[in-house]
Amino acid sequence: MQQNGLQAEVREFSSMCKKNCEQIEQLKKDTETLQSSTSPTEGRLDGLQSNQNSDRAKTASLQATLDVVLQRMEKLEDARIEDRKRFEDKLESVVKQRQAAEGERDQERIKRQETESQASALEDRTKALEAEIISLKHARDSNEGCLTDLAAFTKNLRETAHHREEESAKGFGELKQSHDQQRGKILEQEAKHAGYQAYQNQNAERIKVIDRQTAGLRSTVNALQKNLETHASKTGSLTTSDKMSVTGPRPGRRVDHTRLDEENRRNQVYDGSLMRGYSNSLTLTPNISPMGPPSVTPSRCPGYHPMPSPLARLTTSRAGPSTPSRLNQ
Repeated sequence: MQQNGLQAEVREFSSMCKKNCEQIEQLKKDTETLQSSTSPTEGRLDGLQSNQNSDRAKTASLQATLDVVLQRMEKLEDARIEDRKRFEDKLESVVKQRQAAEGERDQERIKRQETESQASALEDRTKALEAEIISLKHARDSNEGCLTDLAAFTKNLRETAHHREEESAKGFGELKQSHDQQRGKILEQEAKHAGYQAYQNQNAERIKVIDRQTAGLRSTVNALQKNLETHASKTGSLTTSDKMSVTGPRPGRRVDHTRLDEENRRNQVYDGSLMRGYSNSLTLTPNISPMGPPSVTPSRCPGYHPMPSPLARLTTSRAGPSTPSRLNQ
């Protein structure tokens, strides 16, 4: 606005100078006319000359004012150039700061994506370990059932041996020989029972180790979740779907036991009385003799070869029904 005012003042001054120049020309013409006039007009000529001198003084004053105005305009132009330069420098600084902020935002986004991928991998590993724990627990349950059945079978063998001892005391030499054979079977079954117990203990130790590993992985996932929430609170981009659950499978999900169920169906064995079905960890194959009690052969205990019981040839005794009849009931 100040510059526009100065320009208007300059235009006004220029118009005044033009008018003065026109007046000077007119005065010159008048002077020439007066000089050609008679002597009574000399006084008027002197007056016009003084007016001309006064107009020249005014013209000089206006010229000085015009010079001052031009100097002020130059100063204003220089100030405008400096202001523009400062504005451009400030704009360049702001652009650089914005580019640096965008670079930092990109780095934060990359770090957040890496953290999310690590957390997802740890969550998958945790789920795999939980599935393995479930599988080991199923194997442990199957082993416990096998041990229970082996204990019952050993008890039946002991009862059979005791009955044979009573029969041998009455003079049955063949029962004595059968008793020795059954005694050997009992010892062999006890050895197998001890082997299965050791295998069960190994499974229990392995489950404890996996539980410790799972606890460590869960603590790591919790730490990564806290880091994600910290980054998200800074950037303001965390959503509900970004939160992870480290306490187990999400609600509505089920652990897929299809493979375990198929293996159990392939390896299950039933004989109607002693067997309840076993998984592939301890598979028992029945060897049922039509002339005696069933012989249970653990598939992981090599070297066991069942033999028909000599009691199969006995149908009656003074003590009542024979032992094979009780075992087959």
